[in-house]
Amino acid sequence: MFAVFAGCAALSFSLNGFTTDAREVSLFILSLAAYPASRLFANGEVKSSFIWGTARIVGAGVTVTALALISQWDSRHGKPMVFGEFDAAPMQFLTSLGFLIIASVCANMTLRRTIIICALIFFPVAIFAASMVRFTFLAIAGGLALAAFLTTPRDRKYVCTIMLVMFVAVGGGLWARSATTMKYLHHEIAGKPIVLASAGDAFLIPVLRNWLPGCANVDGDNSIAIRKQIYREARDTVSAAGPFGIGLDGFMRISCVPGAEVHNSVLQVTIELGWLAGVAFASLIIVSAASLLPFARHDLEVRFALCSLIYLVLLSMAHGRISRDALLFLFLGYAAGIYNGLTKSTPAAELLPATA
Repeated sequence: MFAVFAGCAALSFSLNGFTTDAREVSLFILSLAAYPASRLFANGEVKSSFIWGTARIVGAGVTVTALALISQWDSRHGKPMVFGEFDAAPMQFLTSLGFLIIASVCANMTLRRTIIICALIFFPVAIFAASMVRFTFLAIAGGLALAAFLTTPRDRKYVCTIMLVMFVAVGGGLWARSATTMKYLHHEIAGKPIVLASAGDAFLIPVLRNWLPGCANVDGDNSIAIRKQIYREARDTVSAAGPFGIGLDGFMRISCVPGAEVHNSVLQVTIELGWLAGVAFASLIIVSAASLLPFARHDLEVRFALCSLIYLVLLSMAHGRISRDALLFLFLGYAAGIYNGLTKSTPAAELLPATA
């Protein structure tokens, strides 16, 4: 299925030409390369080096995010600009924290281990919640919920405890910036405008493609309004994309929202690389997850791979961009490598479902 997907992408490029810059094409090729490379990773355990390496990234990310948050506490933008210009950095650091938490619970849990995990994640979670990062928390919760479902009843209570501590920490982070939290709840959910310090602070995205169905002014500070507009456009575009699509990043050229990608990897592939690529990509995800599910209750590495894959798939539903989805392809290849190892080491009769 990966070969079919890659072949359909190649055909799309040959028919549509290069519809984006060389950087995105290079990133797309590197993302695809993560799949065959990561098939070699499976070795029967989650290495402690992964946990410690990820922990260092999270520690550095929490530090720089906290410093930026303190200096921009009352900023109208809400999300702190890390290193002066990157408001997406807190989400990237939180993504690493998600891997760290999932890797930590996909192990033989004990009360002591649970207490240590809860103590270590409380303040990082609160800091990222105060940074107005939202959907990533839902994706982490999805991965942890699957881990809780797959683990033993004894360990399940430990995973649920960690989820509860995360919920409390998120609430604490939002409460700490309650003024900003309420402002964005009213703005993004109720649709009420933010009170501006001056007229120069207003940021409305104008109508650039009024021939597209549903094209209208979009408040550039309202991510929910932007998502609604993008998904409406994607729905109207997907039926006309054809078998080989409109070209990589082609959606960005026709969207009402300047420079906005689809933010959904499956939709983006279907629109830009074509229906055939979309079916192959979705099938690759489904089969990869379904292949690991029967083994995930008894094998800790399989559980980690499956829960991390689901976590990344959930993220790709709201933040995905196929040329930047190297992690998703890495875990798809990782899943294939694990399954290949399991089927080689397990007698065929044991892989078949039990019969009466």
